[in-house]
Amino acid sequence: MENDTTQYAGFWIRFVAYLIDAVVISFIEGVLIIPLLILLGFNAAFFQSFTELQEVDPVVLIPAIISAGTGIYLSIFLIT
Repeated sequence: MENDTTQYAGFWIRFVAYLIDAVVISFIEGVLIIPLLILLGFNAAFFQSFTELQEVDPVVLIPAIISAGTGIYLSIFLIT
């Protein structure tokens, strides 16, 4: 049997690597996704006037609120 000389990284090296990965992914997410969301938000604001938004039945907004909450949960707790 051959001697295995592989030395695995310890906890702190893996922890620092995880932190670096999280920073890089967050930066890429900020550069790519946030401007896209801003553009989509501005487009939605241009197509709807604020008086039309006030006349919407609150029950219709429930799926939007659930979707927004799910997106926030996923971005905070699962992606980072």
